[in-house]
Amino acid sequence: MQALSGQRSWAYAGAPTLNESELGLLFSQGRYSLGLNLRSEASAPTNLPRLLPGPVQTGALADLSRGTQVGAVGRLALDRLNSIHVGASVGHYDLLPGNSLHVSVLEQKSLSLGIEHGPVSGTVVGRVVEPQNGVSANAYGPERSWSSVDIGVTLYLPWQGQINVGARNLWRSGQSPSQLPNPSRIDPDQARTPYVQYRQDFIVSTSQAPAAIGPYSQAVRVGQTVYFSGQIPLDPASGELVAGGIEAQTRQVFENLQAVAAAAGGQLADIVRLGIYVTDLAHFGTVNQVMAEYFAEPYPARSTIEVSALPKAAQVEVDAILVLD
Repeated sequence: MQALSGQRSWAYAGAPTLNESELGLLFSQGRYSLGLNLRSEASAPTNLPRLLPGPVQTGALADLSRGTQVGAVGRLALDRLNSIHVGASVGHYDLLPGNSLHVSVLEQKSLSLGIEHGPVSGTVVGRVVEPQNGVSANAYGPERSWSSVDIGVTLYLPWQGQINVGARNLWRSGQSPSQLPNPSRIDPDQARTPYVQYRQDFIVSTSQAPAAIGPYSQAVRVGQTVYFSGQIPLDPASGELVAGGIEAQTRQVFENLQAVAAAAGGQLADIVRLGIYVTDLAHFGTVNQVMAEYFAEPYPARSTIEVSALPKAAQVEVDAILVLD
């Protein structure tokens, strides 16, 4: 289980801000994972730019005051490069007084389906928005709701960033603008909205290394420095300890570190310090021999410590600090 915490989004200097906070949990077991999240959003008391906050988030309503959303996403890894994921969310959004829709609260439900192939993923999101039950909905007339479909494509970059390209409301069913009381003030969610968005993550995560088996991240980036959690010799695909003795286990540990380094936008040569933990210092020579296969001079700083036991009965664990150029 891995705990995740949120982010703060903002527009260009001088523009109104959208503040977001997110709390979530990620459960992983072999090829399967389930993510749960609670997101809240709040804006300054003025209209937001149309393209905020992003392709699969739901707070791009004009006149948004605050909102809350609960969601879940399940993921099935088909192999090391391909996976499918299905998600659902429900939420409600409070609008500012005098908004263009003449309602105070909107409810939203959505479903999503996505496919990942290597560094590229595609997602389709279906959404239904309607006034909260019992709330006046003058702007909607008898229909009282609208449905829409969004599409998006994401390219994951080597330095833990991503570029999102797509369109909101590519298809929409519901009242046309001319049917609303004030068509000149239509909410931007009722129009097709293409977007291009860049995002930079500071929590480093990759399926090419074992998923966390506790409340921690594979690595965290702070500025140009990346702090690695300890890696034990788990196979990323199965989540199980690799077969073999200390040599095979040490080699797997460095393979895992190499994958996390690549996800952070670096390589093993960028590591400035290693911490090695073994259950028997008699393995010191073997660990050195395997390490020499992955590192060349000048070697990083290092400490080697004997410990009484390691998770999953592993014989070796290694953590690291990496500095990006």
